[in-house]
Order: sequence, then structure tokens, then C-alpha cells
Amino acid sequence: MHLAIYDMDRTITIRGTFTPFLLFAARRRAPWRLVALPLWLLAMACHKAGLIARKPLKQYGIRLLVGRTIPAGTAHDLAARYAAHVMARNVQPGALAAITQDRVKGRMLVMATAAPDFYARTIGAALGFDAVIATRHAAAADGGVSHRIVGENCYGAHKLVMIRDWLAATGHAPHTVRFYSDDLSDAPTLDWADVAFVVNPDARLSQAAALRGWQTLVFR
Repeated sequence: MHLAIYDMDRTITIRGTFTPFLLFAARRRAPWRLVALPLWLLAMACHKAGLIARKPLKQYGIRLLVGRTIPAGTAHDLAARYAAHVMARNVQPGALAAITQDRVKGRMLVMATAAPDFYARTIGAALGFDAVIATRHAAAADGGVSHRIVGENCYGAHKLVMIRDWLAATGHAPHTVRFYSDDLSDAPTLDWADVAFVVNPDARLSQAAALRGWQTLVFR
């Protein structure tokens, strides 16, 4: 078995998906929450300044603009509608071509993303992925989705740990692993993969790719 693993935000998609999801969900579930948008922008600025880590930032964003819990039916509906929105407006043509090529070659397709699992799985299914590894959110008492993250955010070194945990749990032992990412935060997984691709790299990522033997792709 051969494995092709894709990051999602800005690798498959043109733009990130998290803040757009918060706005998408707020508009449809509780438009009054949009008055809190300046607080979210302030929180993101604090994150960029190193004052807030990614995990609490994401938990805060969902609690602020979507709610502490999302009822099961609402979460399912939001995920389905948001996946349709992403597929229509936010997928890079080159990503679709690469995914199709990997599928034709018989590779198992896995998405590994820091995005919340409750909508990442739906986007992954729409794209034809066999499995999705994503940031897990706790189940609420009513079976819905909590704003709280279980374990770690699927980002940076934690992403590689979660991929390895998934391989151990599923019993998969791939002969080769290809990994696609647009971000230097994925360096641990890029180094671990048998074949590594950097997508639409900026100057910093291009320099790292040249030094570490990662291949370059343009998906725009």
C-alpha cells in the first residue's frame, strides 16, 4: 500500500478555512454573534504577537462566533453546507489534479489538517479522501460538538504524531508515503515522508525545500 497525505488549508484550498468557517457559521446560526468579530480579530493579533497559542485561540473563536456547543444536527448541516461552499469557491485546480493522479496511481488518500474534524471530514469526503486526520473536538452531552479540543491541535510536530498514531491504530504499513504541504510548520512530516512536496512556496519555504530535498509544486 502506498500513501498520499495532503495538508488542507492553502495546500488543497486557496485560502485558509477556519476564520471563514466561523463567519459562515455565525451568519447562518446566530448573526448577532458577528458583533464580536473585533474581539476575534484582536485575538488573532495576540496570537501573531505570541500571546495566545493556537489551541486556545481556536477554542475561543468557536465559542465566540459559533457557541460553546453546536447541536449534532446543526453541526452536520453546517459541515455539509460549508463543504459545498469550499468545493465551489476555495479549491486549487492543481490540488484536484494531484489528488486525481494519486487516486489513479492507486495510492490511499489521507488528509492531515489542523482544521476542526467536524467539517474537515466532510470536505475530505467531498474530495474523495479515504481518511481524514484532523483536530478533534469533544462531543457535547447532547451528542453535538463542543468548542473544546481533545488532545492537541493537529499542527506542526503534533501532526506527525497524530499521523503515526493513526497508522498504528489502523494497522497500515505503507511502502511509501508522499506528503504535500504549503507551510514550513509541517517540516517534521515533510522530513518523515519518503517523498515531500511543498506547494506554492514562499521564499522561506523554497529555501528550506532546496536545503532539505523537498520537491516544489504550483497548485494555483
